[in-house]
Amino acid sequence: MKLAVISQQALEPSHKKIGDLQYEYCLKKFLQKNIPVFRHIGSKDLEGNYVNNLKKKFVDNYYYYDPLTSLLHLDCDDYMNPKTGYDPRGYKTYYAFKYLIENVDFDILFKTGNTSYLDVDGILETVKTFKTERLYTGAISGWPPDFVEGYSGALWFIVGAFTFISRDLVEHIVNNKERYLTITTEASYIKNAFVLEDVCIGRIFKELNLNITPDSQPNLTRPPVIHKNTSPIGKIEKCKDCLTYRVEKDYIKGYKKLHTFYS
Repeated sequence: MKLAVISQQALEPSHKKIGDLQYEYCLKKFLQKNIPVFRHIGSKDLEGNYVNNLKKKFVDNYYYYDPLTSLLHLDCDDYMNPKTGYDPRGYKTYYAFKYLIENVDFDILFKTGNTSYLDVDGILETVKTFKTERLYTGAISGWPPDFVEGYSGALWFIVGAFTFISRDLVEHIVNNKERYLTITTEASYIKNAFVLEDVCIGRIFKELNLNITPDSQPNLTRPPVIHKNTSPIGKIEKCKDCLTYRVEKDYIKGYKKLHTFYS
């Protein structure tokens, strides 16, 4: 079984700071075990300008991979547009998946985000028990019927910060580019959940009639959320069955406290 890891990053300063900590504390542990890691990120700021002169470096007109930092720069916005509500995460996820299918040999993909603290050893032990086809598991969430404007059916999905997905299902998304990207951009404001890439993944699988159900997948513990206002340093505890924790983006002290449990 071959594992690959992607973590969605962001240019916004507080996101970048905690994302860099994740790289130092967690993602490098995967690299030390020869597991490929990709930190996918947009290349345009709020004004639509390319950062760090990246446009000249793009390969195939959509990516530039820096092996020294594991950053996979993609030719798109990185920030949500406050005027239109357009959120580029769906686009970033699609092109990260495309890059993986075209360039990386893997059976299972672990997908996370820059504010998650990862129990790397626990993840590696757990993934050994997984099947390598039709795998879509992690932290389950969902919407009841008619909850989301413009969509009448109930929908379950795996939270993007804690997702395991097999190569065949990643390929299904890559092969259905037009429909997937339409789903990610059909909302005109952020209240419509279908701008969020994790919800969009669950919806495209449902639309493709893949017959994947929560009961057919391994059952994993939902990650606790560590907020500085509700989880002061003294009350942060190690979760016995957790493989990840979701940490508020500017709660650096909380992130470092979690690290003490795993080092």
